[in-house]
Amino acid sequence: WETGFREIRQAHLSNAALAQRIVTPQEQQALDRLLTRRQAHEPLQYILGQWDFLDYTFHVESPLLCPRPETEELVLRAWEQTVQAELSDHDNQKVYRILDVGCGTGCIGISLAAMAAAGDLRVHVTAMDVDPVACRVSQENAQRILGNNSEAVYQVHHVAAADYQLDDDDNSRFDLIISNPPYIPPHEMADLDATVQNYENHGALCGYDDDGLQIIRQIIHQLPKWCRPGASCWMEVHPTHPALLQEWLSTSSNDSTNTTYQSLPPANVEFVQSVMDLQGKDRFVQLRVVLIW
Repeated sequence: WETGFREIRQAHLSNAALAQRIVTPQEQQALDRLLTRRQAHEPLQYILGQWDFLDYTFHVESPLLCPRPETEELVLRAWEQTVQAELSDHDNQKVYRILDVGCGTGCIGISLAAMAAAGDLRVHVTAMDVDPVACRVSQENAQRILGNNSEAVYQVHHVAAADYQLDDDDNSRFDLIISNPPYIPPHEMADLDATVQNYENHGALCGYDDDGLQIIRQIIHQLPKWCRPGASCWMEVHPTHPALLQEWLSTSSNDSTNTTYQSLPPANVEFVQSVMDLQGKDRFVQLRVVLIW
């Protein structure tokens, strides 16, 4: 944590008795430094060095994306509609395998691992990110939150989604893919709030291509290689994306007239549903990998 915040914590300035005492000059200086950072629009998550996500507290540092309520919704949707639905049919002797693509602080995969372990499900979460800071921070968060729980294993790889390969062994394939990928169209990046635009990693925000779907399409093309048949993929996306993805995934490999996208979709990935967030925006999509006979 930043020195100033640590000094305030040590001085118990967050205590309910704060209103009953007078701060020391050193405490006032520490608070002034924090206020100066906030006046410069630095995210509160960076200033505090931590943030709550669902039932867990995660260490957060620049330039990683700050945990957001929408992403909490993503985790809960995947948990309620996919993981819990499969718990009754899952062999407790087998490991439920989750892949978190673009893990950042690790809040998605680690939360799912903790929730699964609490439900007596053996889970192995594999996380990936192109940012070495994300790999380090997510591994540290996993160690602190999951500890040495043998039922919940968390492993992170420094690799891009397009480059991540699995062994041919079917046992290494995943039951669930989940991701909050870069999805903001480039033309909308300039409209972001200063707390986002000036501090958070643009590579984790901008989806590239005019529609913001470049990274998402890369992930979708990898799904047949990563997933067991029947596995689901949940993603947080831009509100314009569900309709575009549904159209794209319905495109036949024999259809040469569709030039909307740079490449045709994999034939064995189907669009299942889009789900609105609490603000009424189409924010999440569920896809499924199917067998082709």
